[in-house]
Amino acid sequence: MEKFSWLPDASPKHHFNPPQENLSKAEQEMGAFDKPLSQVKQLEFPFSDDPEDYFTLQLTHKELLIHPLSGEIISEYDYPLTKIISYYSFILHTGQGNIFWAIILIFTCFGLLFFMYSGFAITLKRKNTAIKNLYKKEDCPYLILVGSESGSTLAFADLLHQSLLKQGKKSFLTTMNAYTPYPKMKHLVVMTSTYGQGDAPSNANKFENIFRKPSADG
Repeated sequence: MEKFSWLPDASPKHHFNPPQENLSKAEQEMGAFDKPLSQVKQLEFPFSDDPEDYFTLQLTHKELLIHPLSGEIISEYDYPLTKIISYYSFILHTGQGNIFWAIILIFTCFGLLFFMYSGFAITLKRKNTAIKNLYKKEDCPYLILVGSESGSTLAFADLLHQSLLKQGKKSFLTTMNAYTPYPKMKHLVVMTSTYGQGDAPSNANKFENIFRKPSADG
């Protein structure tokens, strides 16, 4: 949303305070620069030797303008919540500054690539194992029903189907949900497998009710 300018403008708006004089030596040497390095995002040095050209110190939650000679904080701007959330969102998405989180993100990327590849491979496998029949179902004494989610069981069923055809026997291959009895059917072969946590394949989940339903032929 920040990239599309949907969030309110969070550009720093500094209000200057008059520089103080006669600062202590400790304030001049340390002062505003005494910050943990983990909080420092960026430090911009003065462009010139002009005393009114200040240091700009960007921390995780605020931005400081610092006098180049005295070390005094001239202006302090607290970032709004949207800018802070945007900063931590960037850290979470890039792993910047944390080697362990960066390694986790790398493994996540490889995991996404694996799932993309496996999904594409399953799609191709299903297309390569499309059901092909040479005869009409009503003319085939052999009926092979298959239930398969990924296509692996369908490949085995097709091997049986092709073997029967090579022997000169009329065989018809279809999914379990497409089952309908017919007079010439003498041999019924059912080949299926579960997937996930023992769930029925999507092309076989209605077979039990279909098989129990009385046929029109009585």
